[in-house]
Amino acid sequence: MPHTVGRWVTVIGFLTLCLPAVGAEPPPAGDERVMFKIDAPSMMSALIQFTQQSGVQLLLPAEGAERLAAPKVEGAYTVRAALDRLLQDSGLRYEFVNAHTIFVTPREPARHGATETPTTGATAR
Repeated sequence: MPHTVGRWVTVIGFLTLCLPAVGAEPPPAGDERVMFKIDAPSMMSALIQFTQQSGVQLLLPAEGAERLAAPKVEGAYTVRAALDRLLQDSGLRYEFVNAHTIFVTPREPARHGATETPTTGATAR
């Protein structure tokens, strides 16, 4: 039975990040800045705060994010800059799916002899 409960917690955590923040304004376009105050004990909690404050939806595998520490992100940042700062040195990267949705994934381990990519590995489609 505990395995089933863990699975539901994972699904609920995943769905929480997929839902738009209630009452949030549409995500800012381009270089507009948003006031962020992210101060959470885990990456999962920090990413939930990020979605609530930015209005952007995040898709990510829920497993593992609750074990990662998250840095504080406070001040006026673009959505991209805030996410770069939040995910720095976390082993996670992100990719914009569209203007309102960002997909966060674990960074692939560097292959032997391959050059390493930037810390957050942000890409836009």
